[in-house]
Amino acid sequence: METTLRTIGRFCPNCQIHLSFDIDGIDPKYAPSTGTPVPGGLSLEEAKYICKTLGQTGRLKSMAITEVNASLGSPEDATTTLHATLEIIRSALLLD
Repeated sequence: METTLRTIGRFCPNCQIHLSFDIDGIDPKYAPSTGTPVPGGLSLEEAKYICKTLGQTGRLKSMAITEVNASLGSPEDATTTLHATLEIIRSALLLD
């Protein structure tokens, strides 16, 4: 992550950042309600770290979280996925 941020900083030091975060990149243990789950994907803590680190730059202008589909899986799966989504948003906004 640090290498990526340094590269962005060198390439465009004053640019705003848009983050498009696909929830299906997180291990289904944390976000099972998605159409293309990735076993062995990021942990929730790793996802939160990425978003928090980008938020701390002061350049995060916008964010989209995609591939959340609460109609897939059980109600518990949907709750787990939505909880993870909210935690990720809170991290990006530096509210955690």
